[in-house]
Amino acid sequence: MFSCSKKELAKKLGVTPRTIVNWSHLSNNSLPYHKRDIYKNKTVWEYVFYEDEVNRWLESRSNSHTKDQQNQRRDD
Repeated sequence: MFSCSKKELAKKLGVTPRTIVNWSHLSNNSLPYHKRDIYKNKTVWEYVFYEDEVNRWLESRSNSHTKDQQNQRRDD
């Protein structure tokens, strides 16, 4: 399982790291992340993302986005 930092993931997705922070706090579909302590016994940590989890997350987001578009068409 491949993992990457928030900065690396942002580069891969073509967004800013700040965008990822926003995504990871979405209540309905939050981006899967893990906090990893960089220094033991200190409150310094970074976001760590696992590729398979991110891929599943992106898939579920695109599926729900497609559903939203279909619902909008029905409303018209």
